[in-house]
Amino acid sequence: MMPSIADVLRVPAVAAGEPEVLGGATGLGAPVRWLHTTDGTDLAGLLRGGELILTAGERWTGSLADAVAYLDNLVENGASGVLVSPLTERAGAKEVLRAAARTARLPVVLLRDRVAFVELTEAVHRMLLASGSAADTAPAPGVGASGAGAVGGGVDPLRLIEQLSVVNADPAEVLRRTAELLLAPVVHEDLQQRVVDAACAGVPEPRLLANWTRRSRLGAAGGDPASGERWLRAPYRERGEAAGALVVPAAPAHPLAAAILERAAQVLAHCHENVDRPSAVRHRALAAVSRELAARPRPDDADALVRAEAGGFPRAASYLPIAVRGAALDAVFDAAASASVPLVAREHAGAVVGVIGAPGPRLAESRPVLDALAAALGSAAAGAAELRSAARPVLAVGPAEEELGAANTAGAAEALAIAEAAGPETRSGPLVTAADVRLRRLLRELGDDPRIQSFVAESLAELRAEGEDHLRVLRAYLETNGNIAEVARAVYLSRPSVYARLRRIEAVLGTELSSVDTRMGVHLALLAEECWDSSGHGRP
Repeated sequence: MMPSIADVLRVPAVAAGEPEVLGGATGLGAPVRWLHTTDGTDLAGLLRGGELILTAGERWTGSLADAVAYLDNLVENGASGVLVSPLTERAGAKEVLRAAARTARLPVVLLRDRVAFVELTEAVHRMLLASGSAADTAPAPGVGASGAGAVGGGVDPLRLIEQLSVVNADPAEVLRRTAELLLAPVVHEDLQQRVVDAACAGVPEPRLLANWTRRSRLGAAGGDPASGERWLRAPYRERGEAAGALVVPAAPAHPLAAAILERAAQVLAHCHENVDRPSAVRHRALAAVSRELAARPRPDDADALVRAEAGGFPRAASYLPIAVRGAALDAVFDAAASASVPLVAREHAGAVVGVIGAPGPRLAESRPVLDALAAALGSAAAGAAELRSAARPVLAVGPAEEELGAANTAGAAEALAIAEAAGPETRSGPLVTAADVRLRRLLRELGDDPRIQSFVAESLAELRAEGEDHLRVLRAYLETNGNIAEVARAVYLSRPSVYARLRRIEAVLGTELSSVDTRMGVHLALLAEECWDSSGHGRP
């Protein structure tokens, strides 16, 4: 038996919003088949009867006549009632809602207090599925056990999509299941018609996504006269704002195609409610491009460019691989956006690796772009709570590549090796190139050689016996080129104390630190230990 609207209002997640029945109270016993979230006005073909409409209240910011027409439209399309989230602060909105509700032919309920939409929809959907309400309705006309869209002996395709929100399916699963039901490709795009993800349904990806932004804009306007394409589109909203759309670049034969796509768009918006910031969805899309290209065993660069361009990454004369350590993926994308640097990137081996476009193959040509990215990254990291210590982000740059696929794989691996070899004294800012870390990379590669292990152990054994404080002073002395004032600041000692420690270090070494060979030897030993510690070799 289906729960009633009154039953839904007693669900704790709904009751927490302090629901107030504004009109149509006699209909509170009406059964509820599903909770349908939308701010759209044209619901023809999207409802099957018995849906409780959850809306963000944008309908009430216009005239009373528009609000009354909206409620009448809900009745005509079979809705059982409407649940309105806390209204916008726009003057007169609440008065319009109350006036329209007085003559409504269905229950109109206002949530007077803010509630988490994720918790509300999940709680109501669990109750509805547990009651079997989605299964109590007969299949839509034309869809039976053997009709189009029947799955597993007549299972309701809309219910299959709806269940994805209850099990917290990820967006990729939503797209895949929708494409399977429609037997057609489904593309998730943002408001700029950039591809977030796609389920190709057997269509080659380069053909599906070629010139996507231009084709999608024509499709949104009614189709491409040249190709004859007629597209099906289901926009969705997040937090009351337009966010993107699911698009089928064809006219599916399924009789419930529009309803399935609309329901899938709602489930997708529900998935995104768990994301803290709207920009994080865009970041995940760019990360998906990077991962997809990296997963290809032998990426065809023409195909890679089609996928990247559809996702909003423009073609370039060359491609620079980068690696960032000490900053999260979202922080790197934020920095790239603030510096107006197109970027595809992903998390890998405890770092962020990716590719930016370059005007040419020489590093000097890309220096302005890199400096802008490094500055934005440093500024963003400086304010991050996790970087309040002395740690700073590292932006490492590998050699430019002509092909995007190569830059995203072998090039990114080289940039990561540069980033891993970087130490605080190799740079004055976040940007690091191969020339900055040649010695460190050599020492890391030689870490298993017993001869260099023996050299390091013998060089530092007696000093280590004196205590780590002496090694700390020596390291600061070498890294500052013997500037006693800077050494004192670095180790929090007075200058006389620093001089005293240095005299003791010379006594233990049996030689003066003014000797080039002595300084070079102990510096090499200390640097080797630091490199081994960071690479996992450990100390001999």
